[in-house]
Amino acid sequence: MGPRTFAPWVLSALLSHSAWGAYPVLARYLQNTHHLGTMSLSMMTNTLALVILIVIARPYQISTYVWHTFDSSSKEPGNKFSGGRF
Repeated sequence: MGPRTFAPWVLSALLSHSAWGAYPVLARYLQNTHHLGTMSLSMMTNTLALVILIVIARPYQISTYVWHTFDSSSKEPGNKFSGGRF
């Protein structure tokens, strides 16, 4: 694993640890300043996480679907050209 492939993982780790540390501070600020309840705050953060997950995971899901659907050399049961169930 070279330095070029290692750098995105380090950046991801730094960002996730920063978010993990900043979350309680921001949550307390929103609860005290804007009078948000615990469930409202939880719903907002989970909705934001879901949107980010969809944005990140969607290109991978589409490329995997297209690859397995139109790969005629594959003999997997879900392959469109293998005679299996789709």
